Amino acid sequence: ILGVSLIRTSTIQAHQICCMWEIAQEKAMPIIDKHPKARKHFTSLIITHLQTSVPPLVLSLPLFYDFDNKFKTLLGLWCEKRVYFPGQHIVKEGCGGSRPCVINLGRAT
Repeated sequence: ILGVSLIRTSTIQAHQICCMWEIAQEKAMPIIDKHPKARKHFTSLIITHLQTSVPPLVLSLPLFYDFDNKFKTLLGLWCEKRVYFPGQHIVKEGCGGSRPCVINLGRAT
């Protein structure tokens, strides 16, 4: 989605003639920044995708290797899924924190 990943995470094969367009993240982000409704829509789409992609990911994370599969499944189902666009703070230094954050995809500093 919008070049969030530097490596393709799925294969798409045409079954008939397909016309498509592609836009690089660096070109798309300024457009999305100027259109808050579009950003909100993309956020919803990404969160919908995360609802199904996070639980299997949690099952395979080395961090949770020694945990029971039922625990990992519940963790994946009940964790709060969030989306952050470039420049948005995920956490702020010095602020209290009551939960861990696991970055599913993307880079943050």
